[in-house]
Amino acid sequence: MLGAIFNGDSAGPGADDPQLRNRYGVNFRINDPPLALGEMQFLWNGKKATRDWTES
Repeated sequence: MLGAIFNGDSAGPGADDPQLRNRYGVNFRINDPPLALGEMQFLWNGKKATRDWTES
């Protein structure tokens, strides 16, 4: 399982360029809604490798 939570708008509201308002990407606004992503991986009918790659 994989997951991540991002700040949906790290620069915050404003009329000018967001890259100028949050130039270094370190504004951690906590009042904005988050962007949450999740992923689940499953291998159906997976088989183990038959070759031992440690042998030469």
